[in-house]
Amino acid sequence: MQEKNIYFKGYNNTIAHLNFIFSLLPPELTDTFVVNGCSAGGLATYTWVDTIADMIHNANPFTKVFGIADSGFFVDYPSMESGNHDYTNNIKAVV
Repeated sequence: MQEKNIYFKGYNNTIAHLNFIFSLLPPELTDTFVVNGCSAGGLATYTWVDTIADMIHNANPFTKVFGIADSGFFVDYPSMESGNHDYTNNIKAVV
């Protein structure tokens, strides 16, 4: 079996999705925009809502932007591989 590298471009994917959404629902015509997700999507809501709000406010500073995360909290158990609290260490890079 040949080894293959897989690269996920989460930032590029998210921006492409937002551009698609904005092509259907232009921010300058929007009075309210809600960012929502659950589980890992809830965590993404926390990490993306400010960036999305900035994008929208560049087109319409009067749009109200809300982030509603339906979960997205993860228990910080020690990693079975390293024994360290990897989630706490890794999430610090997000903040």
